[in-house]
Amino acid sequence: SYGSGLRKFHIFCDIFSIPEKERLPASFALLHSFALWAASDPEIPELNLPPTSIPFEPVAPPVARKYLAAIRAWHITQGWPPPLDDSQLERINWSLRGLENLNTHCRHPPRPPITIAMLTALKNTLSLDDPFDACIWAMATCAFFGMMRFGEVSVLSRAKFNPSQHLTRGNAIFDQDLRGCPYACLDLPAAKTAKPGE
Repeated sequence: SYGSGLRKFHIFCDIFSIPEKERLPASFALLHSFALWAASDPEIPELNLPPTSIPFEPVAPPVARKYLAAIRAWHITQGWPPPLDDSQLERINWSLRGLENLNTHCRHPPRPPITIAMLTALKNTLSLDDPFDACIWAMATCAFFGMMRFGEVSVLSRAKFNPSQHLTRGNAIFDQDLRGCPYACLDLPAAKTAKPGE
């Protein structure tokens, strides 16, 4: 609501010691900083947010935009012109979209990289004479050495298998390069970053 937007704005100003005279009318720089602060996760180290004893719960970028609308309404009811023109608001929206992308990548802690030692440990637990274990080993090594996402070499269930989207034996190509050295190639029918056939 507009009330919570104004309350959050005043909390922001108190934390960063913004004098009352700079809150109304508020500058573009102040409102830009406020919008990013309101939507920032304080746990993201790259943001270098100062520690504070005030409980803080970040909001989604669309909520931060509503907070800006609340501050705009507050300015108008106090007899001031809107604090942001269209180009300034667009600049803030660009920043919020970038922050949204940053926050998207930080929802889960990063997973450790797969190493040769991990592959060796996996292989030691498998019996390559068993077709299922051999398939697991083939998936793991193809994903590792092919730098593939695991979803590109696996299927959620047998019922969801689709040969136009998932690897089949026909997608494996064994050949020799120009020097006569053998190589294997997997022709992915689809990938997360490309449409089928690309």
